[in-house]
Amino acid sequence: MDIGILRGWLEENSEVITSSEARAIGLTPANLQSAVRGDVLDRVRRGAYVGAHASASADPEARHRVRLDAVLRSQPDRLIATHTSAALLWDLPVSYAYLDRVHVARRQARGTTRRYTNHTLHEGYSPAASTNPNGIPAVCAAVAVLGTAFVGGVKPGIVAADAALRQQVTSRDELELWMAALERTPGMAAARAAVSASSPSAESPGESLLRLIMTTAGHSVIPQFTVRGPGGQFVARVDFFLPDLNLVVEFDGATKYADATGGPDSLFAEKRREDDIRRLGYGVVRVIWPDLSNPQSILRWIASAAGDFRRQTA
Repeated sequence: MDIGILRGWLEENSEVITSSEARAIGLTPANLQSAVRGDVLDRVRRGAYVGAHASASADPEARHRVRLDAVLRSQPDRLIATHTSAALLWDLPVSYAYLDRVHVARRQARGTTRRYTNHTLHEGYSPAASTNPNGIPAVCAAVAVLGTAFVGGVKPGIVAADAALRQQVTSRDELELWMAALERTPGMAAARAAVSASSPSAESPGESLLRLIMTTAGHSVIPQFTVRGPGGQFVARVDFFLPDLNLVVEFDGATKYADATGGPDSLFAEKRREDDIRRLGYGVVRVIWPDLSNPQSILRWIASAAGDFRRQTA
């Protein structure tokens, strides 16, 4: 086999080749098997291959997308992306923990779900679920949100639902309709809980998860709250306000104080903003990404800040 022919095809076709495409350029099944053994190709499923270096990409999202492309191209008239694979196509946030496996479904509402080494073939949906985000066959955003909850549970479902509602690629009514249509699907309890707790106010997955921690603990939470001064003048818009505790809770993304956003000047402005909020009598708690893995610590900080506020006003 002339390996240059194969490498040339991969470079020009998004690092994907299928069995039918291989035949069209004169490669045999034996050639493909040899390329797999030689670490030139990685087999994703029967008839679907990706370039080995693309399959080993350090970027889990990029790796997932190229493997999804291979699976869909292997049966272009029969399969559509679903679950977390479809969520990616709708530009919804998906945790790296759920990107190892490609999820596709039959275009027709028939068949049973079958799990393979690298992908899951799900029971088909009705034609109403099919669409083409960015020209790629996939289920509609509402079904992608529910599928994300089916795969990962409540937390990933809330993150996906928040983003989908904020981006207006679906609506709560549409989510309700699809939950009714798919009511017998395993994992529906988690999907219902995720949709019920979702909000378009979240500006990041971190805000979605932080809101869930606080509401699960029983706190009343107002997202995207505007803090005003004594005369009604605008002071700040904060991520969360806990009215029962007179407490502001802010989620700081990893890049909030990056030099590209202004360096020390940005840090000083943020410190002055927080001082202004505190002078108005609000307590302030800040949370960063690593803190989300320890909800009890966050709740202790909230309780401590609320206690400080009560002592100051007693």
